[in-house]
Amino acid sequence: MTGLGSGRALRRPPITTPFFYGWVIVAMLMLATCIAAFSSQNITSLMVQPIIADMGWNRTEMAAALTIAGLVGALAAPLAGFVVDRYGARGLMPIGALLMSGALLLLSNTTTLAEFLLAYMVVRGIGPLTMSGPVSQATIVNWFLKKRGRATGITSMTWQLFVSIFAPIAGVLVQTRGWRSVFSTLSIAALAGAVPMALLLRRRPEDVGLLPDGERAAPARPGEADHRPASGGFTLREAMRTRALWLVAIAQFFGTTAAQASSFHWVPHFSQAGFDFVTVAGMISAYTLASAFSTGVWGFLAERYPERTLALITAVCGFILVLVTSVVTIPMLAYVTVVLFGLTSRGENAVYGLILARYYGRDHFGKITGIVQPFGVIGAALAPLWGGLAFDSTGHYQVLYWALAGAYVVAFTGLLFAKQPTQPERSTLRAG
Repeated sequence: MTGLGSGRALRRPPITTPFFYGWVIVAMLMLATCIAAFSSQNITSLMVQPIIADMGWNRTEMAAALTIAGLVGALAAPLAGFVVDRYGARGLMPIGALLMSGALLLLSNTTTLAEFLLAYMVVRGIGPLTMSGPVSQATIVNWFLKKRGRATGITSMTWQLFVSIFAPIAGVLVQTRGWRSVFSTLSIAALAGAVPMALLLRRRPEDVGLLPDGERAAPARPGEADHRPASGGFTLREAMRTRALWLVAIAQFFGTTAAQASSFHWVPHFSQAGFDFVTVAGMISAYTLASAFSTGVWGFLAERYPERTLALITAVCGFILVLVTSVVTIPMLAYVTVVLFGLTSRGENAVYGLILARYYGRDHFGKITGIVQPFGVIGAALAPLWGGLAFDSTGHYQVLYWALAGAYVVAFTGLLFAKQPTQPERSTLRAG
């Protein structure tokens, strides 16, 4: 494939492939996403009750520890956005994998709540931030334009796919070898994943003589400068002056809060309804598998339909399904509900970042999404706390799910009014 023509020698990809090297980048992002998914609340939720029983903590203390850890990630998200715009994923992802490995090892040997909090701040807050979120999204936005939706969908689906496979394994490990064995196993896996990411990741296609999507470019004539592909877009300052940015951020906060809180508390909620542990673990596996499939589908749909319209649909589906969750008591119906939740409402994983890419371009995407990402991270971080407080004060989770339905209403409203902003008037601007 032809890259960028210029009068100087261009660096080449680290390995030669018969296809666009961007798909090697996607493979590395998938690996990084798997490691980031070690922090999944759906995996952690399987260990909450065993940890509480073993360590003697109450639900609110445990939920507070999980919430604080998530808030750390929210505070660091803008920094990650700045770093990825300047250095790319290669400067962050291998380091994140090493941090995750060390923190997971500490979790497997923790003896106090303070130790658990310190280690989980890295596992939940810092590690995933360096391997998913703004870092992963900015890398895809740089490497893809026409095929951005499918690349995003494929990468995003990896999280749920990994959790769907590992959740039942984690359940078996918890019951046979104890919760500590789950953390030690994941620590080894994170360490192994750092090597290929360090070797193969690159910041953007132009750095290795390529164009986004593997497009061909006519060679430049002698003496002519390179003509890079259209990128541009809003600067961070310009984006922050638009109403749409903050409406999308608000929608992401409430949508993520509702989605994460709903799935995180399924284990205690359905256990209280009389479901056995193995059944609930199977439900979580089915949900995450459905989420993985749907995220890829929503990514492809985003190449054909407006991203904001798709996001509105996910909010409506989430609203309906959390209300059903609050009253369902039949295992088979609960299975259907959580699978539908994964197939529909979790499409947000693919479309929120694509909305920002469509609105604001790719040159400053890392910085811009680094401002919006904390809203989702905070929403996810608060998810365990809301459920813990609801249960400790009422003895059940119905009130929680009613509140989550209201959160989806707010998310829908924010998206409804988050229309694409007008491009700033600069003669050199070209949208990404």
